[in-house]
Amino acid sequence: MSLYGTFLYGAAVYGADGGAGDRTFGTLAFGDFTFGGPTLVSAADTGTATGIDAASVQVVTLISRADTGITAGADAASVRPVTLISRADTGTATGVSAASVQAVTIAPAVVATAAVGLYPDTSVGPGITDLLISRPGWGDVRTITAFDPTMSWEVSGVGTLSADVTVADAWAIGADPLDRLRGMWVRHRHPTWGDWAGVVTDAVPSAVDGLVEIGARSWLELGEKLLLPKVHRPPGGAPGAVVAWAVRTVALEGNVVFERLNIDELGDDITPELRGETLAGVVTGTASGSGQEWSDGTPKRMAARGDRELRWSDRIGRDLSRAVELVANVHVVDGRLPMSLAPVENALYVTPSDERYAVARGFWVLDPASIAAVGRREGSRAYAGAVTRSTLRPIARSELARSVTRGQTARVDLVDEDGCFAWFDVGDTVRVTLPSADMAVSLRVQAASLSPASGILTISGTWT
Repeated sequence: MSLYGTFLYGAAVYGADGGAGDRTFGTLAFGDFTFGGPTLVSAADTGTATGIDAASVQVVTLISRADTGITAGADAASVRPVTLISRADTGTATGVSAASVQAVTIAPAVVATAAVGLYPDTSVGPGITDLLISRPGWGDVRTITAFDPTMSWEVSGVGTLSADVTVADAWAIGADPLDRLRGMWVRHRHPTWGDWAGVVTDAVPSAVDGLVEIGARSWLELGEKLLLPKVHRPPGGAPGAVVAWAVRTVALEGNVVFERLNIDELGDDITPELRGETLAGVVTGTASGSGQEWSDGTPKRMAARGDRELRWSDRIGRDLSRAVELVANVHVVDGRLPMSLAPVENALYVTPSDERYAVARGFWVLDPASIAAVGRREGSRAYAGAVTRSTLRPIARSELARSVTRGQTARVDLVDEDGCFAWFDVGDTVRVTLPSADMAVSLRVQAASLSPASGILTISGTWT
């Protein structure tokens, strides 16, 4: 049988005890019966020795199913014990009257369960906007609350992070005075997108609100002020081999910028002449001259390995355009796919930068498909460290491939619907579908920016 769902506590239930004062029935439990008329609760139902007799009840007002408008009440198993209130508890002359008590709806018990979502429980450990910060070497990692942090990653570019922290929190991690924030190592962890890590380079205290704005750059920043030998001609080799040599040369002096090298020694040999360049200058200059790419930490690689890694390859990332599809109004919440002709170059005149070879060694590289589509659009390039046509041609072709798509640089804002942030990494190529524009394009993610507070991931790159 069932217990109809809503009832009013009438006047409190008291019993006479032969002059010893009024007795309050502390906890009243209901058995399995139906409220119809004035049915009282028996000893078997209450579990007491005597139950409740009619003489001990002053007022009990019950509400039927018709009064409540519900079709069925709760069963006995779902009803919790109810404690009645005596005159002594309320401080009134007569206790609680029926008129002063509101209706109470008896509903099945609800079991509280922990919320399940994409983000970790912020009551323990770092939250979604918190940063992990430490002295160099990760020797004493602290968690610090950050306000509106943003971070970026880029293929063949240095990543950045900016955030506000309170002065009190900065002092708590040992940054007193505040200029001690500079040089600290900082990391942010996102549960699906991955990690950002690097070095704090700037600390800007506010004059009025007790906040410090910090700026950080990814690991290549450690090589910005490390010089290679003043005049040195390293052994010739593939571009990746030259970069590996530069990293190891700096490490011999005790300056370990990268703990791990993941370098593909591909392409034609080059023989650069170094004239006191920094390590960062060698990495970026060799990439620019060879057309190859580097990364000092994409989100997924940082999350998986956790160390300072330099990757070098003819192309960073994978082609996932057949496996990953991002759809407008599902994963994509905003975006632009411009089509501009101004930056497009499809015919490049290539020369070595050394003037002794400039006239004799120059030549053209062309993209016939682009020329047929938009007409001939010329440009010129001069490359250092390579003087023969066989060395320059693959470099120029790589540059030409980028030049013909420069007018098609897209920016797309994503939310983590379906956990899509975990599907790809910086450098990968994905499919973006825009039904309203009747377009489906392949987008290479060459840069990304994350705002953990808003949950927006912005990706950009060339599309075809």
